[in-house]
Amino acid sequence: GTFFGDANSQINAIALGAPTAIYLAGATLSNHFPVTSSAVQSNCASCGSGTGAGFFSVRDPSLPSASQLRYSTYLGGSGTPPPPGSIITSGQPDAARAVAVAPDGHAFVAGLTSSTAFPITPAAAQPNCLACPTLGFDGFVSKIDPFAAPGASLIYSTFIGGRGPRVEGDLASAVALDKDGNILVAGVTGSIDFPVTSGAFQRECPACTPATFFQGIDTFVAMRLQVA
Repeated sequence: GTFFGDANSQINAIALGAPTAIYLAGATLSNHFPVTSSAVQSNCASCGSGTGAGFFSVRDPSLPSASQLRYSTYLGGSGTPPPPGSIITSGQPDAARAVAVAPDGHAFVAGLTSSTAFPITPAAAQPNCLACPTLGFDGFVSKIDPFAAPGASLIYSTFIGGRGPRVEGDLASAVALDKDGNILVAGVTGSIDFPVTSGAFQRECPACTPATFFQGIDTFVAMRLQVA
């Protein structure tokens, strides 16, 4: 066993990659969280102010102790803390909550953010955070190559969500890949305008009523064909 990060960090998800790599996703308040030269984000814009950022890291315990950290990056922006009473999150405006590993070693990281400056790629399915920064949270899904050269590790990244109300929002809490490489994302939403497709099993959110402060939430499942 080993410690990772510091007292202001928490690991929310773990997955295994070949042959012995350990993929970690979570959240941190630390300005000193360990990052590597190929990180998507080397610095945490909101760490030190009580808000923090998500993180994604890859460790390989089979390597010598000095080189076990294969990859590590912050994932966040300059989000605001959640308002009191939120049942989706309890303190972090940017947090990675799930991770899945493709056969080629690429990682799919999912979570939530209240940051308009969250790292998003040009081909994003949803380029803007509709709930940021004051209405609530949107989910996010990012595809990362932990073995890429510096500046090239972020392959794809998108928001997923609607104009969440003041307390609730959208959170991607699970991500997986099927045998054909399709990305499966699941989570919860409090947004009446969460993006749904024309053939959706349920196109409306019965619990998402914008008239009340403490409104309810529904679950969601989304699928996107694997990006390049």
